[in-house]
Amino acid sequence: MKNNNIKTFVAVGIGAALFFVLGRFVAIPSPVPNTNISLQYAVLGLLAAMYGPVAGGLIGFIGHALIDLSWGGIPWWSWVIASAFTGVVVGLFAKKLNLQEGDFNKGKVITYTISNVIAHLIAWIVVAPVLDILIYAEPVKKVFAQGAFAAISNIITAVVVGGLLVLAYTKTIAKIQAAIEAAYKEGEAKLKGNGKSVPALSVLKTPLRDGDAERPDDEAYKNAYFVNANATSAPGIVDADLNPILTRSEVYSGVYGRASITFYAFNSSGNKGIACGLNNLQKIRDGEPLGGKASAESDFATEDDEDFLN
Repeated sequence: MKNNNIKTFVAVGIGAALFFVLGRFVAIPSPVPNTNISLQYAVLGLLAAMYGPVAGGLIGFIGHALIDLSWGGIPWWSWVIASAFTGVVVGLFAKKLNLQEGDFNKGKVITYTISNVIAHLIAWIVVAPVLDILIYAEPVKKVFAQGAFAAISNIITAVVVGGLLVLAYTKTIAKIQAAIEAAYKEGEAKLKGNGKSVPALSVLKTPLRDGDAERPDDEAYKNAYFVNANATSAPGIVDADLNPILTRSEVYSGVYGRASITFYAFNSSGNKGIACGLNNLQKIRDGEPLGGKASAESDFATEDDEDFLN
């Protein structure tokens, strides 16, 4: 329960920030007054489908309120509530979608689409206009025109762009899980050992880990999965042009790159599971060192020596 609460908290923080940035700085003007084509509902659709109604509602509420506040006024509560409502409704379908399985099949695509269509139609054709009238005494014709346009544009954004985000997320997870399942089937004899049956994959240790559950106190692992890979000998390392990297300090925790890995079954001293072997690495580009430690290159990038001790 604690890990789930941490994951939800992190998802709300990141989601609200993304919602704000996309809504504030990437909004596309429309012919309808005070109404934009909003890309932030793609992110809301993804995160609500992943983390459920509480996270979805809070992301929509906080993110939309921050957008309104950034313009120097008070939040337009009718639309803030409509955004929160959208996140809650889409989030109610999270268990049915179960995106953490890495599967976004035809049935789940339909479910995701229906959840967003229902959420946005009710939010922008009913909730927002009615609250505009009740709270702000806005003209009926105006608010329903705005709501209709918002519903259509947000549905397209959430279903098309949000659907692509969901597909990208599940495709990566699905490939790793498929490789783990293949290693499990190939190693059934080893996993069985002297036992009467092969233990189910669901009870075995696997290298695909949830960062929020495994490393809840480490910022570098928040809202992310990671694969735990090991090697009995030093892996080969090349750069983006396939030139060997011989200087060890050029490869550190935080660089962007690719890894060649192999999944295999193990049964040792009573421990059974699927492990990941690290073969080779390719460094694509430098990144921010995990844990906040600066690299030597960044520390000494300036020629100014006034900070050095003599």
